[in-house]
Amino acid sequence: MPDQPADNGRTRLALLISVAVLVAVGSWFLYREFGAPSFRLYQRRFRSSYSGYLRQEIARRSADEQKVLATPDYQKLDASLKGQPDKDAEAKRDQFIKSKLSGQTASELRGLLQKVQNMETKPREWSLKPAGGGVGYVAGPGLVDRCQSCHLGDDPILVPAGMTLTKAALGMDGSKDAPFASHPEPELLAIHPPEKFGCSSCHGGKGSATESVTMAHGQDGKWPIPLYASENYEAGCQRCHASDMITEYAPVLSRGKELFRRNGCTACHVDQGFDRENEAGEVRQLLAQLQNDRRAKLVQIAQLNKAGDTAKDNAAASRDYQEAANLTMAVSNIEAQTGDLQRRTSQARQVPDKIGPDLSEVRVKLVKEWIPYWLGHTREYRPGTKMPQFPFKPGEVEAIAAFVWQAGVEGPYRNGHQATPCAARSFLKAEAAWVVIRLVKVIPRWGALLRVI
Repeated sequence: MPDQPADNGRTRLALLISVAVLVAVGSWFLYREFGAPSFRLYQRRFRSSYSGYLRQEIARRSADEQKVLATPDYQKLDASLKGQPDKDAEAKRDQFIKSKLSGQTASELRGLLQKVQNMETKPREWSLKPAGGGVGYVAGPGLVDRCQSCHLGDDPILVPAGMTLTKAALGMDGSKDAPFASHPEPELLAIHPPEKFGCSSCHGGKGSATESVTMAHGQDGKWPIPLYASENYEAGCQRCHASDMITEYAPVLSRGKELFRRNGCTACHVDQGFDRENEAGEVRQLLAQLQNDRRAKLVQIAQLNKAGDTAKDNAAASRDYQEAANLTMAVSNIEAQTGDLQRRTSQARQVPDKIGPDLSEVRVKLVKEWIPYWLGHTREYRPGTKMPQFPFKPGEVEAIAAFVWQAGVEGPYRNGHQATPCAARSFLKAEAAWVVIRLVKVIPRWGALLRVI
């Protein structure tokens, strides 16, 4: 009996802790579902706005189809279809309507509406290199891209090819937080299928994140390649097309490359796509791919020879041996190609010294507004500089500045310090001052040591 008050106290404490945990979990769940701007919120908004748009389109399309049904040509077709199976007759009617009206039929729009209303709220992802994925998949094994979880206008199941969805059509024209429009350049997606390339490989950002916009766009300071700004979106093309003189669908980048080469910038500056040092890196990557391919083929050759040795008949054995012989020839070609590439690598290492700074570091050292000013006022700002003042035409300064900035890499100093046109100079002065102070402290010790000796 004396222990009963203590037991009651422990029981009440346990209940209070349980209630506090339940409240915390419930609050977190409510915030996760309704408060944080995660993919769940965007999918609910998309379902609501897109369903309203589809209902309007169904009504408009139905009215247009009724006008087609009233034409003499359709009446004649309808009369000729009597007695045919319903399925065949319906297909021919739809084909006639499609020949008179472009876009989705009312029936197809109703099917889309049903898909949207039954859409499950969950992350939608592409596996950029699934098991067995070979050439053409740009990502490493196991990498996924979930941008489509919020950017639902690019989902071909919900918004089929040939159908363009805009924010204005969804009644969100003035919103800055409605990522539901279709990709503005469907021709670009045709040659860069999202299921192979994803979105973040071109646009930057952390494609696997879905819990917040800041994390998904890589703008939390923890992701090396944040989402490119709208005025700088062509920067993503440079990641794969650095060696291409002209990059389709990237006019600013292509114009900048042309001017960069034509004005002789490569004579003084190291930059990706123009230097043999970068070529060496690309060759080493290709060598690694060839070695992996060679090892895989050698394993296949051993398996085929073993299968030929244990084949049930001569025909099967001959097929296995012939395939093994073909692979052996392919291995020989790989070895020859490897030798050529290794020679190229040794030559590419011989990079001459250049008097200009490495332009890949401009985003570490400068702000982007400084580059066009420097190009346009080189000798005015620094009369003694070795860089000539080029007679650029209108628009060329901006094109070169955009190209140089797009090709640059992010670095710790830009993120950790305020970036100014003279940030690099201030940093170097600080480093030089530190060295002088150290020398002042150390030199007297050296003198004393010399006197002792």
